[in-house]
Amino acid sequence: MAVQIQTRRSSTAHDRPFPIRLGAGELALNNNNVSPGLFFADDTAAPNTGLIKVGPVHIGSTAPNNAAAGFTSSSKGELG
Repeated sequence: MAVQIQTRRSSTAHDRPFPIRLGAGELALNNNNVSPGLFFADDTAAPNTGLIKVGPVHIGSTAPNNAAAGFTSSSKGELG
């Protein structure tokens, strides 16, 4: 039997998920070509839960997440 795995996803540029809204082990994917990324929340208890970006590295003339559409902080692992 096939199992479908869902992630939270967005196509909005600079959209970062709010880490306190992610479940344990849940992934969030942004597939916008300007600022793509794969994210997950760390294991710190709410309301101090942190966001971790797996990749890719942001390349552009502005800092990553400069015009935030979701979570306004840059995440751990985010380079610019």
